[in-house]
Amino acid sequence: MKTMLKLVMIALAGMAGTASANNLTGMANSKYYRVHPLFHPFPEEDKTLQSIDRFGPVGVGINLVQPAFQMQVKNVEPGSPAAATGKLKPGQIIDSINGRVLKDMDPRQILGDIIAQAEATDGVVKFVVREKAGAPAEEVIVNIPVLGAYSATWPVRCAKSDAIVRNLAAFVAQNGSGNMGLGALFLLSTGEEQDLEVVRGWMQKIAAENKDKTEMTPATWYVGYQGLAFCEYYLRSGDPAILHTIKLYADYMQKTQINGAWGHKGFGSFSYSASGHLNAAGAHVLTFLLLAR
Repeated sequence: MKTMLKLVMIALAGMAGTASANNLTGMANSKYYRVHPLFHPFPEEDKTLQSIDRFGPVGVGINLVQPAFQMQVKNVEPGSPAAATGKLKPGQIIDSINGRVLKDMDPRQILGDIIAQAEATDGVVKFVVREKAGAPAEEVIVNIPVLGAYSATWPVRCAKSDAIVRNLAAFVAQNGSGNMGLGALFLLSTGEEQDLEVVRGWMQKIAAENKDKTEMTPATWYVGYQGLAFCEYYLRSGDPAILHTIKLYADYMQKTQINGAWGHKGFGSFSYSASGHLNAAGAHVLTFLLLAR
């Protein structure tokens, strides 16, 4: 037993060393990455076109093109700080942002760092753009709201984190929860009464739509996520209106369980996932049933 344990420890140490070296030196044979990406999936250096649909509060989307990763303006959001300049438009080549170019690491980390530094200082995001290759470069200044720096204890006891939560809550309240209920879960998580009232409106509408139904056949994705929002709303508010919908969801999941889990439509769907199970949502169905009980 001691010998086996020693072998396991040696193997784990070797794996840790390999992972550490990989993080320091980048991915083998990569011409772009020198720092291994933290998040997966990540932009692939050999693809012709990829996009970052929203560059945070700046209000532009960014296309990543070749050579990896040259930036282009993908779109400009109406009413955004970028739109206020009147100078940024789709198709422009971006030479740099605040003096930085995309190199060595995940472009999303670099762009996120640019935003964090601007929010912590003067709110200035400076683009250097060209209308096309070889055209003169033009400097465009975008001003985003200054939120300050993250505190040492973020996300708790952090004014910037609080501001981000409130900004996102306002966005979700205006744009809706999404058909999987994730927006409702987020608003319930803030603990604010104003957010609960927004969710109450959504839930009462859903309850009214389902009050006369005797059966529902929702996909596992919706039960696994939306069902959690229904239950958390009831636990927070005590509103009995949503209980009938919770019961309809629970009844359907009880009937369609297969081999201890759930497929795409509850029952097995072997063309959708090889095993018939859809664990990414099915695991949350179990949580939903525990809450519903």
